[in-house]
Amino acid sequence: MNPYDMGKHAYETVPLYYNLSEKLHINIREVPFDALPVVDKSYYVGSGMSMISSKYISEYMGGKLQYTRTSGSTGKFSEVYWNKRDYARSLVSLWVLRRKYYHILPTDKLAYFFPADTGEEGYTVRNHAMAISRKYLSDGRLAEAYDEILAYDPVWMILQPSLALLLCDVARSRGVIPKSLRYIEFTGEYLEETVRKKVEDTFRCETANQYGTKEVNSIAYECPEGTLHIMQDNVYLETVGDPKEQGELCVTSLTNFAMPFVRFNLEDRGEIIRNQMCACGRCTDALKLSAGRSHDWIQCEDGTKLHSYILLQIVHQINYETDGEIIQYRVIQKDYRQFEVILVLEEAEAFAEIAEYITERFHEKLGEDTEVAVHASERLLPSDKTGKLAEFITEMG
Repeated sequence: MNPYDMGKHAYETVPLYYNLSEKLHINIREVPFDALPVVDKSYYVGSGMSMISSKYISEYMGGKLQYTRTSGSTGKFSEVYWNKRDYARSLVSLWVLRRKYYHILPTDKLAYFFPADTGEEGYTVRNHAMAISRKYLSDGRLAEAYDEILAYDPVWMILQPSLALLLCDVARSRGVIPKSLRYIEFTGEYLEETVRKKVEDTFRCETANQYGTKEVNSIAYECPEGTLHIMQDNVYLETVGDPKEQGELCVTSLTNFAMPFVRFNLEDRGEIIRNQMCACGRCTDALKLSAGRSHDWIQCEDGTKLHSYILLQIVHQINYETDGEIIQYRVIQKDYRQFEVILVLEEAEAFAEIAEYITERFHEKLGEDTEVAVHASERLLPSDKTGKLAEFITEMG
């Protein structure tokens, strides 16, 4: 599959793309691929069935498509559907490279954290994997979660860099690490080399960076030489924007036929090196990220920091309970005890109840003397600081 063929599939069978072609007077069979419009997440949010290919509507209506909701790492929630066979196919190359580079097999015991807005709490162990709720983090019980990880003794873990740092602190305070652990895969946030070094020093294992999204799965994977190899059989990656600067990354899925993403703006910046010959022996397109989806931290008066997830989880929980009422959101720390929450809602009538709930929960986490201002908005613009639709921003410097 090449990107142009996926573009034709999308624009001929997906209502959202078909309507876009009508609006922009595009004939998919007469324009080159790079002339198709770049579409960001705001266009997909709330799209529902209009994002499903007509060839997969029967599977969608019959509940046979695999479903997930993105975690809102850019402050927007969206739903993603996959045909189960295509989903598995999208991950084949990733598993091949995990085995080739780091000797990780699907049967090796894995530990990872999942969003707390799924309704599940605690942890589950199933099919060689321990899935741990991030509610441990928002509730201040990360040490308890680490005890469960020690007892499970995984061979590898998938972690966000910010969460990995927190686990480093727990591990160092305990003076013990999982005996079988030999590999950690970073994902979900921009990876600083200082973070990598601390994690490797703490857990005494190999690490690798994996860049991807739930919309398309793996986009690029790091070899032992430090090169982020683009997964060219799963995605087509390109940059758009000023050619003199690192461009915005846009991805086209080559495997998700049920819900195609074509020239989807990832709201990250980077550089693509075509046909790079790497010391690992592979010659592929490679990616250099300049800005990723890193989390900011809540600044406290005593100089300590709290992970922003303790507040973001509140929003995630509301979305779980209301079946996705919050379309976009942003939490801004204005001062040590001053926070602003901006919401884009599906129904304006729900604002008062949601705003009251958010205020009460923020007070529980941060103290009753914390000032919380909740506002409704028609849409959110990228932050001045990052140029992205970030879910949490601190203005504390």
